[in-house]
Amino acid sequence: MSGTAVSPDHDALPVTLPRVLFTAEEVARCLAISPTLVRQLTSTGDLRCRRIGRLVRYTHADITAFAGSERGESG
Repeated sequence: MSGTAVSPDHDALPVTLPRVLFTAEEVARCLAISPTLVRQLTSTGDLRCRRIGRLVRYTHADITAFAGSERGESG
């Protein structure tokens, strides 16, 4: 015995998961607005977010809900 155990998944390819959380900067680029406005909309509750400790992140559903809402439409 060599003492080194090899798991059956050792040679498996890494699993790639779709991106589900986005930063304020990424949301700002997506919506063509400033990151400051993204943060303001978040603090007023107009743009939903997910808080993970001190981090603030946004899901695709948060972004599309805002973009499709009356608050997110101009005019």
